[in-house]
Amino acid sequence: MFDRLDDTIIAVGTPSGHGMRGVVRASGSAAREVASILFAPHFPVDWNQIASPIRFHGRLRFDADMPSLPAELLVFPSPRSYTREDVVEFHTVAAPAVLSAMIDRTIEQLGESGRSCGCVRRAEPGEFTARAFFRGAMDLSQVEGVLALIRARSDAQLRAAQDWREGRLAADLKNIRQELIEMRSCVEASLDFADEPTNFISPEDLHRRIARISLQMRELLERANDSDYGQKLPRVMIVGPPNSGKSTLMNRLSGLNRAVCSPVPGTTRDLLTAVALWSPIEVELVDTAGVEVWGDPGEVSSRTFLERELPAADLICYVLDLQYPPLSRQVIPCLEPHSGRVLYVANKADLCPTENISQALLEFRKFCSASVQAISALRGDGIDALRRAILTRLTTHDQPLVEHRVVMNARHREALRCAVLALDQARARLANLDDTSCEAELVASDLRVALTALDELFGEVTTEDLLQRIFADFCIGK
Repeated sequence: MFDRLDDTIIAVGTPSGHGMRGVVRASGSAAREVASILFAPHFPVDWNQIASPIRFHGRLRFDADMPSLPAELLVFPSPRSYTREDVVEFHTVAAPAVLSAMIDRTIEQLGESGRSCGCVRRAEPGEFTARAFFRGAMDLSQVEGVLALIRARSDAQLRAAQDWREGRLAADLKNIRQELIEMRSCVEASLDFADEPTNFISPEDLHRRIARISLQMRELLERANDSDYGQKLPRVMIVGPPNSGKSTLMNRLSGLNRAVCSPVPGTTRDLLTAVALWSPIEVELVDTAGVEVWGDPGEVSSRTFLERELPAADLICYVLDLQYPPLSRQVIPCLEPHSGRVLYVANKADLCPTENISQALLEFRKFCSASVQAISALRGDGIDALRRAILTRLTTHDQPLVEHRVVMNARHREALRCAVLALDQARARLANLDDTSCEAELVASDLRVALTALDELFGEVTTEDLLQRIFADFCIGK
């Protein structure tokens, strides 16, 4: 698609299947002609005179054997559009047959058979966003933000994707890139005028500025999440002995009846997950199979599976059964390496006298040196306090879960690391120099490598293979 940017492209812009509204989108020099073929406005329109975005009401035009349907047409003249080309969008019923017929009719009249060049054709995956990139409407990092936006399945994912889409990463690196350009110019000027007494920048000043920029980049890498930010929610695993009320607690915390609750031990055999929206974050709750402290040989596989999953948890909510004191004997040995991430709760407070609960909690604190909170997952006692305790633990031990962070994927991080390594090399060359021009060529080369890495991050320098990999993950119509 990168060699056919003069073509006008058309595609369905909404998910496949039936829905409330269907969208067909066209972009390119023939977009207005597409509008004149497919759309009959309620009032006469001179398509060539449209100079600003506008909406029309009217009906779709089909052949005689297909009824006309009501529709809206949105016209976005170049360059005030997503692709910076002329773009038209038809909004109508989301019937797949109707949307397909619109595209078929357009291709039949304006396709390759009717034109020698600049034809109207079906868009390839990601081609609308690719045109926005090639026309300068967004950098490559923002392109990846659009892809993340399409894939988002939660509020946290949407926030992370919006960071990319709005160019937050570019904003953080814009000043750094500009300063690198200025330093490189000074070093190359020193090289060009090596025979002159002029010194455009001293080794000390250059070393200081490079060190400061390198530190800024390292801090950016430390603050940055990878592409799993928003994709990977903070994970709270609900663990405990069989029949301690883990599934009931899972349903209570999530507000969903995801887990089957039964008085029969061992009802839950696999990991069950549910997403709970607790302001200011979303949390992934995981219900696990109950494991006895000293289970029979048949439970070896369950304990092994649990031990393998525990490291992936951001917080472990360990559920104790108040009906079987002392509570300290219900704690499984494999929990010890993760003690810093464990929150203990004593369930079934509705089934025990108050004095028994107090005594059980006191003994647990004494023998396990850990606090424990009494709750009733069935009745809801203590659930609000437990939710607050979980949020406190997550936000205290992992501030990035709620702070606004810079979002990067593996490609971004690798580009930044390459830039930092190049700057560190330049600093090493300058450490013991008295004259910038002594190793000006090597220092200039290091600065060029750092700038190239940043340019690759934003798509200033790209290869067709890289672009193909990125846009291949898009759906058609985006």
